[in-house]
Amino acid sequence: MIDKQHAILFAKALDSSPIFVKKAGHMNSEVNLNEFPLVFDLCTTRLDLSLFQQYLAHRYDKMALDYIEGQKEKVIKLDPGEILDEGVFHFRHLKTSGFCTFYTKYDWNPNERYYEDARIAAKRISNFTRIIMLDKLEDLNRNDIREQIKLDLNANIIAYLCLYDKVKDQVTEPDFGIWDDDYVCVVRQDPESGKLKEIELNSRDSDLNMYRKWREIIISKAVLIYTIEDVDKYLHSY
Repeated sequence: MIDKQHAILFAKALDSSPIFVKKAGHMNSEVNLNEFPLVFDLCTTRLDLSLFQQYLAHRYDKMALDYIEGQKEKVIKLDPGEILDEGVFHFRHLKTSGFCTFYTKYDWNPNERYYEDARIAAKRISNFTRIIMLDKLEDLNRNDIREQIKLDLNANIIAYLCLYDKVKDQVTEPDFGIWDDDYVCVVRQDPESGKLKEIELNSRDSDLNMYRKWREIIISKAVLIYTIEDVDKYLHSY
């Protein structure tokens, strides 16, 4: 290791400025690493970054620098075509926990890579919860929904059923996920066409706390299930 004094002298001789990466530990989740391109490049390989910061580093590699530099806030809006890349990334790097809703109003393919990667992550971390957020009770008769539930249960995903009508006055976003309790991913569809409209990634403390409260509200109104037979019991209880 080079002595600090010698490093400073060497930098002065080169008419440059040293960056002491070892001391970059102060760059926690409150610091926007994207504002310091060289420091960003060095620190992303040396710091224990949060999942949200890891994704920023991933986007830094993929996207143009001027795009990334525009993301000053802790909120990023993604185009619909980017959801798979973001999903694959966070499922692959998920460390401790996952919580998400599955809104049944729209058509889904339970065998898409997004859901397959979620199940792989669930087997790895063992703390993965999915709420089947029912637009209508009758949605539980749909083959795609039942297949989704079967595959999730087989992957050791903790599964709940919840009618959105029971929580919609308090929970205004029916489709969201909280990853490693570090950031939230909100999926918004066009209410008319059902097509994906926007994906929002948000790590602001105030917003994250709101979604955590929503998580508790949903779980308090939901029913835990263990088998597909529990789905039928739930369906026939109304």
